[in-house]
This record gives sequence, structure tokens and C-alpha cells, in this order.
Amino acid sequence: MNRARHAALILALSAATAWAGHALAARRATTEAALSAKPADLAATRSRETSAATTNPAAAANDQARAIARCDTADLWKSLQGTPNLPDWFADDVIRELMDRQGIQAVRQALQISDAAACSRLSGRFLNAYFNKDPWAALDLYLAERGRFDPSWAGEGLIAVNKAAAAISAEKLIEVQKATAGTTSKWVSSLEYPADFDFRT
Repeated sequence: MNRARHAALILALSAATAWAGHALAARRATTEAALSAKPADLAATRSRETSAATTNPAAAANDQARAIARCDTADLWKSLQGTPNLPDWFADDVIRELMDRQGIQAVRQALQISDAAACSRLSGRFLNAYFNKDPWAALDLYLAERGRFDPSWAGEGLIAVNKAAAAISAEKLIEVQKATAGTTSKWVSSLEYPADFDFRT
């Protein structure tokens, strides 16, 4: 499948996938209309893979992930940067796929986006995802780059590194919190402490 058809598939999926009840039903007609204009093999493939998704949001999500996995890396980056009003839930699946393929290089690529607003938005989301894969490497990159962005940049990801630090010791948690002081975040999470955690530190 060439790049144009990959891009068409991404756009069709972004308009078609829904997460519950009436939203999924409302978008089904849009999907079918979009596919009727696509090559027969693409329409047939989409039809086979979405038969269960018409009534099952979980199946729709799995179908979307499989379709994204078949796309070229370059096309996935284009969908993130070039698709107006791309839904967050669709962008999250694309980001997860790119993180699986590229690891920390995906974060570095997002940091090189020339448009300042897009760079801040996408690099923050990629780094948030990377915190869940390797919190310590993500923290190093966060500390090196955060001066370029507003205080809320990649704030969600700090939950993961605080959890990792708390699992080590009180001293490590304090070290991380001092290093990230000044960060503004709307995210709240509970921490799990080891049995020997010294709360008096």
C-alpha cells in the first residue's frame, strides 16, 4: 500500500473510530461513506476487520491499532503534524506505535519540529509516554529540555518517575522532587512506598 493510501486510511480511521454507544454508531455511516470512495481492496480489508467493531468499542480500538501498525513511520508522523483537529485518542495510538518503533528517538524527533506550538504539544506527549518506558532516561531528557517550554510541559510523565523514586527510597524521591521543582502539573497520583520507606527523611 502506497503512502497516499496509508494517509487515507489514517484519516478514515480518525473519523470512524468511537469509544462508546451512540458516538460509535454515528461515525459508522461516515466510515462506510469514506470507504466507498477507496480502492476495493482497502474497503474489503477495512470491512473484514471492523465487522465486530460496529457494536464493540474495544474491537474498534484493536482494529485501529492494527491499521496504524501497518502504516509507514513517515506517514504516522505526517498524521500527527498535518491532520487538523486530530482526536487525542487517535493521536495517542499513533504515539504509542511510534514509541514502540523508535523509542527515545521519537521524543528527539518531536523536539526537532520547527513549529513551536506543535513541538511543545507533541514532544510533551511523546516524553510523557517515554516516562512510562524508562523513567530515568526520560527524566534526564526532561531536565535537559524543559527550559524551552512552559512549566506544565510533560508534567504527566513525572508521575512515573516519582513512583520509581518512591520505590527506591525517601532520599531518592526527595532528590527527584528537588530536581523537578518549579514544574506545574494538573496530574495527581498515589505512590506505593516500600516497607522500609523512611517518612521522617
